[in-house]
Amino acid sequence: MDPIFFGIGHHSNILKDIELNEVHPNLQYYMLLSVSLHSEAFFQHLLSNMYEKKYYEFLLHHGMAFFLLCFSYIYNCWKVGALIVYLHDFSDIFLTSLRILADYKNINKKFINSLLVFNVLFWTYSRIIYFPFYIIYEGLATIFGGKIDKFGYSFVFGYSWLTA
Repeated sequence: MDPIFFGIGHHSNILKDIELNEVHPNLQYYMLLSVSLHSEAFFQHLLSNMYEKKYYEFLLHHGMAFFLLCFSYIYNCWKVGALIVYLHDFSDIFLTSLRILADYKNINKKFINSLLVFNVLFWTYSRIIYFPFYIIYEGLATIFGGKIDKFGYSFVFGYSWLTA
């Protein structure tokens, strides 16, 4: 993982020489905690938010997150699943802190607005730029033996984002 995410490596080494059977014991607890948090979010949303405008969007989001976590756990793809969850959870830390701080009336609005700008920038970098253009690209390059044109991948991926 890159140093921006408190790692000591480089993104090109993420999926190289991956041994799926050797898993750190704490990784199992992290994955089980993530599965439990996403299952709780799914069922809470299913039962309590029926009248929201984006009910079905969030239901699909929480359901797919729960589904993907469960299957990465079941099919012994722990490291890949944990990497994806870590990237997404890392950007959610700032969002959660903003939600907590927004409830306090005596906090300076400029401070909250600066945190909001930082959150948007970091969320955009970690989910829109870093995840597809570094993690997914390096995974595909590892699978196909490095025979992926980076410009072609960027063009196809960017075009699919624009047309979605």
